Amino acid sequence: MEIEIASLRQVTNDLLERLEADGITKLELDADYYWSIPPEHRYDRHDEPKEHVMGQLSEDLAFTNQLIDGTRPPVTYGLVWISSLLRYIGEKIVV
Repeated sequence: MEIEIASLRQVTNDLLERLEADGITKLELDADYYWSIPPEHRYDRHDEPKEHVMGQLSEDLAFTNQLIDGTRPPVTYGLVWISSLLRYIGEKIVV
């Protein structure tokens, strides 16, 4: 199984443009903490995860903003922070 970065970029841009076309340019985060399964257990379908960790949207947003303003180097782990924010948006706004 493979995924092309260009395809991922295109569909992400299309979805964000759809939100903007619907007049959604900002979203209030009315939650902060969320449950997450540690990466070493997330994709193991044979053993049910027994451990959950807390994530925090405000922290993900702060780290993402640091990537935007250049105070943090563009590390690929930024995709994890962005994915948490995108998941929240996708679950919150259904259009």
